[in-house]
Amino acid sequence: MDMSHQPDKVRWGSTLCGSRIEGYGLRFLTLALSLAAFGGGVGAGNELYKKYEPADSRPVPKEGVDWNRFISNIPDDASQPKVLMIGDSICGGLNDSCPVPVQAILGDTAYVAYWFSSKACTDPDYIRALSIALEQYEYDMITFNNGLHGHGADEKTFSAAYENTVDFIRAKCPKAKLMLVTSTFLRAYPTDPKLRLVGPEKISEAQFEKTAKEYQSGLLRDRELNGVVFKLAAERNLPMVDLWKTAASFPRTDEYWSDAVHFSKKGFGILAEELVLRIRETSKLPEYQGKPFACKTTRSMLNMMFNTFDNKHPRVFAVGGNVGSPDALRKSSLKDVANCGYWIMSFGYEHPSYMECLDYAASLLSADLVLYNPPSGESDDIWKQNFSKAFSILRKGIPKAKIALVMLPGNAKEINDYMRGFAASNKAFVIETNTAKTRFDEKMLGEAARQLLDMPEPKGKVMNSGSELGPDGAIR
Repeated sequence: MDMSHQPDKVRWGSTLCGSRIEGYGLRFLTLALSLAAFGGGVGAGNELYKKYEPADSRPVPKEGVDWNRFISNIPDDASQPKVLMIGDSICGGLNDSCPVPVQAILGDTAYVAYWFSSKACTDPDYIRALSIALEQYEYDMITFNNGLHGHGADEKTFSAAYENTVDFIRAKCPKAKLMLVTSTFLRAYPTDPKLRLVGPEKISEAQFEKTAKEYQSGLLRDRELNGVVFKLAAERNLPMVDLWKTAASFPRTDEYWSDAVHFSKKGFGILAEELVLRIRETSKLPEYQGKPFACKTTRSMLNMMFNTFDNKHPRVFAVGGNVGSPDALRKSSLKDVANCGYWIMSFGYEHPSYMECLDYAASLLSADLVLYNPPSGESDDIWKQNFSKAFSILRKGIPKAKIALVMLPGNAKEINDYMRGFAASNKAFVIETNTAKTRFDEKMLGEAARQLLDMPEPKGKVMNSGSELGPDGAIR
């Protein structure tokens, strides 16, 4: 029998319990966290966002997958202007799916960070999530595109939420120039499930005709909500860029589109050039004349919550780890037996936003098991105080979850010994690992999670990221 992926001995604190689960004992393996040495951000602890969020700001699942992502190309010692782009997957595509991303077009004339999310200004927790991105740097310019996710709201609700968000951005970053960006045109309006984010080869003229009424109705709705952007820009004398108009000029062909909503590299490239042109005009930046510019990520946060509507299967929430590892756990080890979510940060306790990120992450969805991989550091009183605070945040935010502490890899004996003792006195699980390794084995971790939550081995397909209940549900 191949034992390479079997979980190691079970522990609860320092008590060895054998090779099976007894009481609270369990042994897992490491989620490796890639750390970077940063200078401090603008600073957490600024609770200005509370003045702009609704009375009930608890997150409400709206889509099969909820996600937030922040990526920065800004060096810690950058003296050039700093630009923050706010948006949805279109914002991400302008940076990740372009032949020449926004940062590369700007070169070293300005540096770009971008926060893109499935949330919209009408979501109750949008302001808090946005606040974390706004706190990372003192920005010189901010572009704001609400995106298409909030277009289920009526015009009055959307208008109030959009104006509130603009007010918050300006209050939070008073020195930054703010430019409004319209939501983009759609190749096909995804009211028909068959057209929702399907490949372009599956979109036929017959399907367009079949959904013509819904499509035209949807386009009219999007125009109305973009009208809110135009109106506010005029009232506040704010610069803006109309990406809707540019995208509407694209032929509905594979040359410009990758599916019903998103663009091909060529389409994204055209939109990126237009956005950069307006950024240059507004900020009076010179045109970059240097060699092809290589973008380098200096700071990042990633949150993914899958199958948010499913309450029938256990939920595992991983905090820490590298970008690929938690998703590999979901796809290869838990598949159809559990839902997964994760929050990943490329920085540790030294960063002023760490605890705020953790507190917000703990508010998103309830979970049955939390896998916490703390950042590495010196085994001193400051680290221990931060670790204790982080643990308290998770326990308070997700009170019904079992919490498993993941031992750190490498030369971290003192920290690991401390966590073992902490687990023994706080009824937490200990995840012993092969500390010589730098990343976890998702198969072993998945087996350990299944044992702890009494889940069967996976037999079906991975739960679709936006599925109905169960592994074979249709994409919503």
